[in-house]
Amino acid sequence: TYTVRRGDVLSVIAQRIYGKSALWRLIYEENRDTLDSPEDLREGQVLRIPPSPAEAAPPPPIPGAPGEGRIHVVQDGEYLSTIAQRYYGNARPSTLQMLYEANRDRMRSPDDLDAGTRLLIPELPR
Repeated sequence: TYTVRRGDVLSVIAQRIYGKSALWRLIYEENRDTLDSPEDLREGQVLRIPPSPAEAAPPPPIPGAPGEGRIHVVQDGEYLSTIAQRYYGNARPSTLQMLYEANRDRMRSPDDLDAGTRLLIPELPR
């Protein structure tokens, strides 16, 4: 499931979940019983998210390399900055913001990291 945030549109949600904004229709079709139209999103609304089609699934991550779909399980005492340093070799504000944005549905703030939380580690923009 996915909880709609202020400003969300289906294409942005599809990009976050599948890595392809063009797959927004999958989410819409899965939720036709609660959505009158693709624009009928309300903050706080919970959407069902269907499985990714095979062609939309990201390739398996290469061990030790950051990549789309890579997951990091937060350990006790870790910070976003230490995770950024591990995967990207830096803890620049822009890198920390990217990590936070990719995981807003799992964190209340950039400083809110609970042990056991599964974070998506996206690729750095090129």
